[in-house]
Amino acid sequence: SIAHALIEYPGLWKRRSGKWGLGIPPRDDPARFKPVMRLIQNHVESAERTAEPDKSPFPVMLDDMSTPPYGVHRGLGMVLVWVYLIQHRSQLALYDNGTYVTEWTVELYDRFTKHPEFFSVQWFGRPRSLQTALRGFVDAIPDAPETSSANLSFAEVLRPLYAWYRRLPEYTKRTTKVSERAIALRRTLASAIDPVQLVQTSIPHALRAGQNDAQPQTPANL
Repeated sequence: SIAHALIEYPGLWKRRSGKWGLGIPPRDDPARFKPVMRLIQNHVESAERTAEPDKSPFPVMLDDMSTPPYGVHRGLGMVLVWVYLIQHRSQLALYDNGTYVTEWTVELYDRFTKHPEFFSVQWFGRPRSLQTALRGFVDAIPDAPETSSANLSFAEVLRPLYAWYRRLPEYTKRTTKVSERAIALRRTLASAIDPVQLVQTSIPHALRAGQNDAQPQTPANL
């Protein structure tokens, strides 16, 4: 099958500890994908969020993959890029026309294959401090689904966060008879555009509103 030829035979889809999942090409690299995956990695790690098609990293990435010494057909290149993005989903943020992508669907991939120039990506890696912060947010959100994921993605934090916010009564969303910090947090959630900035900068800043800078702030302050 096509899936076997493109994903399983090259060693990108394999069983580890009794579970199937995506991984890096094996040492023997039967399909010689390692150089291509390194090329994708270099482009992704140096990319930035953008809504301008001529600044998207993906058309350039695909063009580079099609030239020597890689010689990867565009269709296969699309698959390999998507495999890399899914494999590192907890380490990056994907944007469609500058808007953060929360659900990676078949329809989204189809759009990506037709218009890769509309997509951009922001890499932030897997620093322990970020994972600690994301875990803290999830643990602090009321009624958030339990997750045993070792490496959380922004989507796994944002879905329960905004589900909690939407459940709030309208009075709670509008009243001024709450703390300055609550008002700042409420305003931040209502106006957020970039999830990376929201989690790393905007929410911590809102939680410091009206507080002494010497007083430590944590996601539990939600």
